[in-house]
Amino acid sequence: MKLEVRIIATSLIAELEKATDLFKKIAEQPKFNDNQVLGQLLYGLALRYAGFFVTSTDARHGWGCKADMSKAVVYLKAAAETAAEAEADALAAGLTKGGQLKGELTLAIYELGNCFRNGWVT
Repeated sequence: MKLEVRIIATSLIAELEKATDLFKKIAEQPKFNDNQVLGQLLYGLALRYAGFFVTSTDARHGWGCKADMSKAVVYLKAAAETAAEAEADALAAGLTKGGQLKGELTLAIYELGNCFRNGWVT
């Protein structure tokens, strides 16, 4: 079974710690690929939120792990930087609409903005 499929299945059956470990494993891959950006984003969110569907702006409990805002910012920033580089490369290659990581880039920038807005970044 592919790693991405295992993550989704693991998440759906609420094995949060195992899913978060898989997010981290993908995020820390030594070689860039599209999944690495997604792993960085999801692991950053896991460190920041209690879950994906948070109704409170004050949910800072971690999702399958201990919340760590400093580490969350590191992973969210890495996701934004990597996705921005990939999008710049796509535009330079002549793809007028950019590449495939626009969603990850947008969400990473949004989440980083929230971290700064709420003073969670030191």
